[in-house]
Amino acid sequence: MKRLYVGSLLCLTFALAGCGAPDLSAMQPQVQKSAAIVVDVDNPPFGPNTAAVAGSGTLSTEVVHTTAAQMLVQVDHILANQGVNGVVIAVHAASSIVQSVAELAHNHPDVRFVVVSDWPTVWPQLTNLSTLAMDPDTIAYAVGYLIGIDINDLVAKSTSTYGYAVQPKIGYLPSSAPSDEQKAFFAGLYQSDPAANVIPLVSLNGPGLPILYPTVSSAVVGTQPSAAQLAAISAQTGTVYSFADSFTGASPVIGPGHLASSRVRDALAQLQSKSWRAGQQSVLDLSSVSLNTAVVPASVVVAWAKFEVVAEQSASSWQAQFAALPNATRAQLASEFGLS
Repeated sequence: MKRLYVGSLLCLTFALAGCGAPDLSAMQPQVQKSAAIVVDVDNPPFGPNTAAVAGSGTLSTEVVHTTAAQMLVQVDHILANQGVNGVVIAVHAASSIVQSVAELAHNHPDVRFVVVSDWPTVWPQLTNLSTLAMDPDTIAYAVGYLIGIDINDLVAKSTSTYGYAVQPKIGYLPSSAPSDEQKAFFAGLYQSDPAANVIPLVSLNGPGLPILYPTVSSAVVGTQPSAAQLAAISAQTGTVYSFADSFTGASPVIGPGHLASSRVRDALAQLQSKSWRAGQQSVLDLSSVSLNTAVVPASVVVAWAKFEVVAEQSASSWQAQFAALPNATRAQLASEFGLS
């Protein structure tokens, strides 16, 4: 009787599913998941949101928060003990972690690495390392182009107010930024405003005296100014534009922004892709340029929205545009800023 009772109980149990064998292939715990980590280094502005990158599909993901100084030891420990086969690293400036990432990728050749950063650096060629970042030349071109739109709006307002055009003076602080970035900036500026009036910000005072810049309506910086330079600029104008990768001071009216947060999720998808490949990729997002919408006119916002759509596909067009500048403009840029 006891054996009959057990058999009847089993039949009753399976009857709930049609009195047949269970479909093992439909049981999700049977699916093997790959493991990945997203490493948030020093909280970049596009930093990963834990909920947004939580495990989905066939990828189980954990977010790890660390610093550039501690990343190597922390990630190396995880890779040695947790069976992770993919790493996405989010960082503002890739130069702060390049050596650590190179060592990790070399020590763990079976793990794929994707570095997502606002600003790029020079990477070693490794078959398991892919990088994605904004292109500094394209950012500089975009900033220059949008400044020209902003200046055009000011000229239009002066014309309606005074009955004639007043071309504002733009002060350009001589920069140690790479030559290509500076040339890209000027190519963008003169593309949208061929009449732009640019003068160098060079102190009118002699050595040993406080910095005194000529009168300008706005100023442009391509690298971080010194505290004394910032103070001298502020004494002349409250309108500062920047294409520098780092700027400490009042937020520029138009300047570099950051990647979209979706880039981290895209990198996770890239880890699983059959078409995954190593190498460097330059991208541009709507968030890649920062606009102070309380100051800039709507024409600048609209121009950026249109420009961003095509800029990534025509990233090197600034070179031809710089080469096509009028001879007088090219001569001025060469003599005053060393750009030829």
